[in-house]
Amino acid sequence: MRVFLCEFIKYLVFDDKVTEVTHNELSSIFWQPVLELSMSRFVPSSSNRRVFMMQVATAATAVMAVSEATAQAMVDEKDPQAAALAYKADGTKVDKAKNPKFVAGSNCANCALFQAKAGAASGGCPLFAGKQVSAKAWCSAWAKKA
Repeated sequence: MRVFLCEFIKYLVFDDKVTEVTHNELSSIFWQPVLELSMSRFVPSSSNRRVFMMQVATAATAVMAVSEATAQAMVDEKDPQAAALAYKADGTKVDKAKNPKFVAGSNCANCALFQAKAGAASGGCPLFAGKQVSAKAWCSAWAKKA
């Protein structure tokens, strides 16, 4: 097939009157650009590596920035949900007259609803979706951890 193509190109280009162009010369003229194109993707290029490393660094920075931006805010005592549950950020300052359910020593850290590792300063609570509660806090929905 290759010989046929070379002969055909030779016929079209040189009109088969020029005999100085040999089959090998015509073949190298025709196939060399094709080989260069096909082999260029296999040649290691430092600029490609450099671009890749820059993209990785950019992606890592973006992931870290997004994770910091999505860090949950702490519950504010003035928040309507917090006010309805008599939430106090410091459980030692709970008014026992207004909250008869309060038991001394109860706080979010020993509540069944508190979602954090043991010893964590703050954690999640399903009652305050998307916000963090202090481990020392208390609210009227407190339930003893089993």
